[in-house]
Amino acid sequence: NVRSSADGYMSVVLNTASTLQTITGLAPETTYTYKICAVNADGAEETTCSSTVSATTALAPPVTASAANITMTSVDFDWPDVTNAAGYEVYLYDDAACTSAIGTGHAVAASSWNATGLDLDRSYAYEVRTVDAAGFIGAPTACRELPTPTKRTSIGISVDSASSDLGH
Repeated sequence: NVRSSADGYMSVVLNTASTLQTITGLAPETTYTYKICAVNADGAEETTCSSTVSATTALAPPVTASAANITMTSVDFDWPDVTNAAGYEVYLYDDAACTSAIGTGHAVAASSWNATGLDLDRSYAYEVRTVDAAGFIGAPTACRELPTPTKRTSIGISVDSASSDLGH
């Protein structure tokens, strides 16, 4: 049995024969304490358990992240501050599913960032992650695709013939 506590009471969270388990559904920025207790052939828990170990989950990601002022070569990212975040990392991807990262995350101290040097002929997506005081990088925001700016191939010009000096 794997016993866990976030409030002091050690309850069974897993009953498994496996030596490796993933526990999901944990709250962000919460310390959990675990211990492992053997179970005999009759299914009864033995009285001797492991020592306890504690782990704290990462900060929650920003609720939303948005992109604005998209130009041919740059974009501004903005997101709400996350309490206790020491910083953020912005990741750019060249696919809409955020699986093919372009380089590494861009470390950002504030809750906004201007990305430059973008290629007009390339599609991008992005995620933002929180970084805590210990430098641990948390889970990402939802992957969002950047709208692709359109290339201008022509411009329209209007001239008021009554006030122009054209033709002189």
